[in-house]
Amino acid sequence: MKKGNEGWDIRCPDELKELFPKRSGYYYRVGHDIAKKVLIILSAAYHIPAPKLDNIPKGSSDYAMYDYDTQTVLLDNRNHLKSVFHEFYHHLDNMTGGEYDSADNAGSSSSLSWIFAEKLWNTFTNKEKKPSQKRVFGRLMILLLLFIFISLQAEEPKIVFQVNPGKVQLGDPVTLSWDAPGADAVFLTNIGRVEIKGQLEVYPKEKLTSYFLIVGSKFGLKVKAEEVKIEVIGGRGIFPQKEAFIHSWTYCLTAPSLVELLDCCHYVLQNAMRFEVDERYDRKKTTTVFVTGSSIQPDMVEKTEIHIRSRRISYWVEIRDNKSPQGKFTCEIRTFVEYQLRMENTWRPETSDSHYLQGAEKLYNLLAQHISPGR
Repeated sequence: MKKGNEGWDIRCPDELKELFPKRSGYYYRVGHDIAKKVLIILSAAYHIPAPKLDNIPKGSSDYAMYDYDTQTVLLDNRNHLKSVFHEFYHHLDNMTGGEYDSADNAGSSSSLSWIFAEKLWNTFTNKEKKPSQKRVFGRLMILLLLFIFISLQAEEPKIVFQVNPGKVQLGDPVTLSWDAPGADAVFLTNIGRVEIKGQLEVYPKEKLTSYFLIVGSKFGLKVKAEEVKIEVIGGRGIFPQKEAFIHSWTYCLTAPSLVELLDCCHYVLQNAMRFEVDERYDRKKTTTVFVTGSSIQPDMVEKTEIHIRSRRISYWVEIRDNKSPQGKFTCEIRTFVEYQLRMENTWRPETSDSHYLQGAEKLYNLLAQHISPGR
């Protein structure tokens, strides 16, 4: 049994409001025909059988009554709508096994039955309490001040990023060292997510290889990046230029932070899909770019394509630092697809748009599957 009225479920269907297009004033004098419709609508809303409806007995001092034994609402021929709500409350309590405790101070103006009628009336006449404009404005100001406070606390991270040596022969190692005090997360292009402070030995292959250290501050509100360049004597150019990627699709990805998303993209391309990946950061566009070499994809050749030996694909992926509070990031995926005919060694650009889209959808689905906090 619900003592009091805090847990009440007040239901006022649109169908009930449509019976009275102009809901204003206090009294709605209704006859038995309208009262019956009101009782049927309310009963359906609460999933209980509708009560019977009859006239109040002659000589009675009451204008409205409810008979618990016969489940009948007794009304005067012309009664106000609030009284109908009052008697429906008793029927609702009867049909729910005393759930609404309608015997409490029954008949008095402070009884639960009249409180129920008042609540339903306020909902019916659109008078339910709503936050005032001043209160709403005050809450927005508090949230704004809280956001500004957090932003001020999230100082721009400092970065120390070095390479030694800066010029090597192909096949020789270089040492990357870094420190990002005050950072919350750190991503090293071509490597993945790393500790806030550390060093690593790498073997660059491109003629001019760049490594970017991308750092996210606390709360992910500020992002900073630093670059080191390495000249590789005898290095090769294995990655396609952007001009080759003429097919492009834009997606939205949700991640806990930019660094988490970058680490996920690095993992999917290099570890899951086995691509050789070059990664860089565009300061002007505040985007991180992932470029892959070409890789043969057996699933891109249908069994019915007997004239095709194989297809290979390269990716150009750009992830923008949207600074979205909802953790939503714009991801542009470009694909470059080539095919090879049987009995030939020549690679030709694919002419069917569907294969470019197939490659983009495959990468997007893998990214969406692998994004997870703390991976």
